[in-house]
Amino acid sequence: MYLIKIKGIVQGVGFRPFIYRISKDLSIDGWVRNTKEGVEVLISGKKKKFFDLLFKRKPKASSIEEIKVKKVDLNLKKGFYIRKSKEKGEKNLLITPDIGICENCRREFEDRSDRRFKYPFINCTDCGPRYSIIYDLPYDRKNTSMKEFKMCVLCKNEYEDILSRRFHAQPTCCFDCGPEIWVEKKNGKVIKGIKAIDEVVKCIKEGKIVALKGLGGFHILCDPFNEKVVFKLRKRKKRPYKPFALMMKNSDTVRKYCYLSSKEEEILKSWRNPILLLRKKNKRIPEIVAPFNNYLGVMLPYTPIHLLIMKKLDAIICTSGNRSGEVIEYENENAKINLWDIADIFLFHNRKIVNPVDDSVIQYVDGAGEVIFRRSRGYVPLPVKLNRKKSGVLSLGGEENSTFSILKNGCIFTSPYIGDLNNEECFFHYKKSLKKFFHLFDFKVKKIMYDKHPDYRTREILKDYNLGEKEVQHHFAHFRSVLYSRKVYNEKCLGIIWDGTGYGDDGMIWGSEFIYGDVKSYKRLTHIDYIPLIGGDKAIEDVERIGFSLLKEIGFEKIFKGKKFEIFSKMIERNINVTYSCGMGRLFDGVSAILGIIKKKTFDGEPAIRLQMVAEKGRLKGKKYKFSFFRKSGKLVIDWRPVIKEIYKDLKRYRKEDIAYKFHLSLIDMILDVLNLIKKEYKFKKIVLSGGCWQNALLLKLIFKRIKDFEILIPDGIPFNDQSISIGQIE
Repeated sequence: MYLIKIKGIVQGVGFRPFIYRISKDLSIDGWVRNTKEGVEVLISGKKKKFFDLLFKRKPKASSIEEIKVKKVDLNLKKGFYIRKSKEKGEKNLLITPDIGICENCRREFEDRSDRRFKYPFINCTDCGPRYSIIYDLPYDRKNTSMKEFKMCVLCKNEYEDILSRRFHAQPTCCFDCGPEIWVEKKNGKVIKGIKAIDEVVKCIKEGKIVALKGLGGFHILCDPFNEKVVFKLRKRKKRPYKPFALMMKNSDTVRKYCYLSSKEEEILKSWRNPILLLRKKNKRIPEIVAPFNNYLGVMLPYTPIHLLIMKKLDAIICTSGNRSGEVIEYENENAKINLWDIADIFLFHNRKIVNPVDDSVIQYVDGAGEVIFRRSRGYVPLPVKLNRKKSGVLSLGGEENSTFSILKNGCIFTSPYIGDLNNEECFFHYKKSLKKFFHLFDFKVKKIMYDKHPDYRTREILKDYNLGEKEVQHHFAHFRSVLYSRKVYNEKCLGIIWDGTGYGDDGMIWGSEFIYGDVKSYKRLTHIDYIPLIGGDKAIEDVERIGFSLLKEIGFEKIFKGKKFEIFSKMIERNINVTYSCGMGRLFDGVSAILGIIKKKTFDGEPAIRLQMVAEKGRLKGKKYKFSFFRKSGKLVIDWRPVIKEIYKDLKRYRKEDIAYKFHLSLIDMILDVLNLIKKEYKFKKIVLSGGCWQNALLLKLIFKRIKDFEILIPDGIPFNDQSISIGQIE
């Protein structure tokens, strides 16, 4: 007789009925039950055959992280059965992310003879809400927002039938006993049931904007082919150029508008159902949907509500339901208030969202693989596992693209993407989410890690605790997050950490870092020379200032004409209100401005993104640009001035597309030059890439193509950007 304890993603994925079925197949006695740590199984024998079937047939969304087996001598009745969940013990469970609708539920949903035909909340043990509805562990109905809905006789019979796909499916329900949908118009009119879907489709076709409550929060929907309504949405959301995501009916529809490889289709149809960045095939989707961009962010319908709407539409804009810069709305009354001046009509439902999760955003890059831009639905709250069983560490992350992380029993659990903490709503949500995480994971703080930047709002959290605290340098956190995700703990590596801003050990603004180290320590080897930022942070918004600064350094600033540039010139000369940054993101900003691609930023990363989009249409013309090197206080520094000088000369010779492409190529050449300069003194076999600049697909393709003598490590299951800072702050 064997007592087996299984940890991992083993609740909310049909694991107990699966254990029941394989035990019945093997004709062994025993039982299975949920615990706060995972699943516990007692079997009478046939251990080897049991484990063979366990690993061969386990549910697709499940993940087994740890198994402990103990031989025991207990009283055991005949047969195999499912016991009541064990409530005692410490919570130490991997919580399942929300799962897109499965094929079995989709078939029932479309079957006129099925009692759940067109039911907006159809689900089973293989799909549906998980993390978004859970209050507490273990994952039982009474600990979810489905506790408010008493099961009807038919649903209860399925729930208790071990052979049913809905056996112990906690969110299971139907038309008679489950949540409902309804439409509310601004004139007060309410439309309930399936007719509400008809009204939503009618409104979209008529050029109206719809706010729809989905799985993890609200979406804003409208017709992407109606340029007037898209312009209206941009105006209402105060979002002039940032691309909108699209939902399309199926992969055949996607192919009408985008290039779609077999690998991309696999990601698009996966149970995570992310937004996937796909290259535009033609101009059939109006430019206003994703202006100045070579890609469309596309997802397929992943909930029954989405399927009902997309049955009658080819494609819709399906963007996050929030005000610009704020967190996604997820409560009916708050959404009605905060989205009132954005949406013309609301589609609500009465299943509470406990833990809001926005859509995750991914791109598949040849050579590099999956690149995560936003880690949320489908990924949260899956952990990054460490090689040691340590607990009690809270890390507060950065300020933009913020997340926080907790360390419990060797697992780093990271919050969903929250946003910019300078926004009061985001900061309030950040603090609220902290409390929820502490409760859900039964977490007790012993130590807090936070960014070195003296002005980050995360420092306000420190006032609530009187515990051990430690600062972590921004770029070291980036570096370490990749090492953790790739499970590289005891090996020295070279980190190339490129982003816009990070507070350095010397009090300067860093961001083009070549660092050498491991998970314990690092040494800064080199970086680009510092760039003057006229007006400090204002230059990050008004990137013409950076372009002007770069050209003034080489004496060619006169292409920028006007009174304000005369003032800027004097500010630099007299060092009045000028700060200095070596952020690679600032170099991208400046080059983008010099090429006339952009003057002012309207969303994070826009100048660099637009430079990439232009570069992807370019070809190599003339010689590549060449960075030079010099020593300053005995340290190697990369000089960008020769590159800017050649770019200035090329303005009259080549297209901006060719100049932008050549700039990207030259960055890779510069990396190769650095490798040659440091390889004798520093020994390493792996190069770690992190920081927002590496979200650039062109740059990634080029470095994987050009560098063959080293293993290149990129983040695995976590983003390049500051969402991963909190992961790397953990120690």
